[in-house]
Amino acid sequence: LNIQTMSGGEETRLKIAQALSAQVHGILADEPTSHLDREGIDFLIGQLKYFTGALLVISHDRYFLDEIVDKIWELKDGKITEY
Repeated sequence: LNIQTMSGGEETRLKIAQALSAQVHGILADEPTSHLDREGIDFLIGQLKYFTGALLVISHDRYFLDEIVDKIWELKDGKITEY
């Protein structure tokens, strides 16, 4: 695979596949839905629902967050609010 010739979505999918295929205890995902189409987002949601490790996600995609997290922390003006 040549990453230089991949689209943004293809590169994102590759990185997600690498993270999920390794035996990791936690994933830090910064805007993981960027460059993904709806099909890619739905696939990612399906995979992360079964991930048993710690998951810290930074995202503005409310649909995605509603599907995979049970707590949301918002950092605004130096304050953290839990939803």
